[in-house]
Amino acid sequence: DIAAAKVWLGRQTGDFPFADERSKSANLAAMLALYAKHLPGGNSLRPGFLFLGNQPGCGKSLLAKMAISAVNGYAASAKLKRGED
Repeated sequence: DIAAAKVWLGRQTGDFPFADERSKSANLAAMLALYAKHLPGGNSLRPGFLFLGNQPGCGKSLLAKMAISAVNGYAASAKLKRGED
């Protein structure tokens, strides 16, 4: 049901400080982009997404994990050592 899916997705992403509706829509596009590989002829290039935030801890990694874990499974993360790029 579309209405139930909108409510669920709103609960999952409701606390993120999106700048505007466009940012929220770009996050939804990132969540759907990986499903393109399962469509016929889905071996083509898929778009890449950048997650930007103005402060640490605003949820950039969590949004990225939400986008990739539905299709690829668990998304492990690692922090860089101080001074590494």
